[in-house]
Amino acid sequence: MTVIYADVLLFLNWVIDYLLLCGCARVLMLSASRKRLLLGAGVGALSSLLILLPPMGTWLSLLCKLLTASVTVPVAFRLRSWRQFCKAVVTLFILSALFAGVCNGLYLLIDPPAVLMQSGIVYVSVPPLLLLALTTASYGVLCVYDRFTRRRMLKGNAFKMDIVCRDTCVTLRAFFDSGHHLRDSFSGAPVIVARRESLGSLRSLTEPTTATAGACCLRYIPFSSVGGGGVLPLFRPTYVKLYTSQKTVTLDNVRVAVCDRLESDEYDALIGADIAVTGDAL
Repeated sequence: MTVIYADVLLFLNWVIDYLLLCGCARVLMLSASRKRLLLGAGVGALSSLLILLPPMGTWLSLLCKLLTASVTVPVAFRLRSWRQFCKAVVTLFILSALFAGVCNGLYLLIDPPAVLMQSGIVYVSVPPLLLLALTTASYGVLCVYDRFTRRRMLKGNAFKMDIVCRDTCVTLRAFFDSGHHLRDSFSGAPVIVARRESLGSLRSLTEPTTATAGACCLRYIPFSSVGGGGVLPLFRPTYVKLYTSQKTVTLDNVRVAVCDRLESDEYDALIGADIAVTGDAL
């Protein structure tokens, strides 16, 4: 008979839920503070106390996981629509089910004496201090790995870009995002999304009072994303010059949409696959 310590049970599942929420944020590209993720993981960890109840059937266990995800998601993420809420709940539910399936398979294959699996909930009988030390070490390794891979990703997908409008030119750091497919609904031209503060003297083009007719005329473009939707100011530059590791590409049939902030401060603009195909740049 396995003795279950509630503190070890809650702490272990708190860590597991935190990692699952981080995975959910990565999959859906949701921005969330670490504080909210930890709080959401704490709410999810409370469901691990169900292991103290008699074993539940498969369908009842899945229902409990779905309800837990429905409560955890709004605590961990700041969601703007029901659609976004449903996507996050389904994603977290799938990640939880996959994790439980992998753990259950390993449990049946290895049958470790210190591990208990019941109703998709994991309990490992280890001293709390050892568990804390292993968790801290694992978190440190993950932070180092994430920082290294992020820098390598940015280095391989970051480009220097010049946006020229009439006689004004600004140089930005552009990042290639394969999930970015925004196009101008009128012309069908691909759209670059740039941070407003990085545009320098071109920022005046985003103000309706200063917009004039010509190559850089201003209007608005609707957009939708996992994080929500709305409209962005849009202008047409004279041309955009993209510098890749192999060649320089000039794009004259693109649009530039202006946003207040991007996910990272390490780049100033986002270019998508449509621009890469248009310019044959990547």
